[in-house]
Amino acid sequence: MSEREPFFLPVPTSEPDVEEGPRSYHDVPFAPPEHVAGVTVALDAPVARTPDTVVRLERVTCYPRGLAIALDTWLRPTTEPGEVDWRRPGGLEPRVGVQLEDGSRLGADPGGDLPEPEGDGEAGTPMPPVGIALRESSSSTALHGTTTVWVFPFPEGDRADLVLAWPARDIDETFVPVDLAALRRAMEGAEMLWPLPQPENEHFGWFSYGPVLGRTPPAGSGG
Repeated sequence: MSEREPFFLPVPTSEPDVEEGPRSYHDVPFAPPEHVAGVTVALDAPVARTPDTVVRLERVTCYPRGLAIALDTWLRPTTEPGEVDWRRPGGLEPRVGVQLEDGSRLGADPGGDLPEPEGDGEAGTPMPPVGIALRESSSSTALHGTTTVWVFPFPEGDRADLVLAWPARDIDETFVPVDLAALRRAMEGAEMLWPLPQPENEHFGWFSYGPVLGRTPPAGSGG
């Protein structure tokens, strides 16, 4: 016990909320695991800059099964469109994708190009080999938004390119190199904190999440 005087005053007691039924926890490959402490690598790399818009690659959090890539965007006051939504699915602006070392493009097809799953999509259905989840917004205001792009599984190769395009704000396709080898080394420090209990009597399909896009093979590969 500390010899210092307590900093916090006592919290008034109240009746606890009544929970209805047991809680369920889900661990799905197309979202970052909530029971794993990933390793965050600060990058603070410029992606695009115009007189009205700034986009930066702030950080990447590394997990054994994927990468959570965080982009921060700022808009100059009085230039923001009224319909800005940082959670927009792939295909609407701003567009974000990843080009792998073999030329494959994740998130290039605005219609979504994940192959159809076998079976009915319930838990245990095999997942496509690689994909990208666009996008989860952790915070946003009228002038600032943080967008997280989830790439799964952890890509092969030593490098990849983050790709961003936002024509409505005069940003053409921009490629920013990402050092996958360094991120893979960092990922080795990720820690599973505890196992999740198995969900009880639930049907939980992977396609119930969205938007999720898939992999477009390199040009000329034939598939």
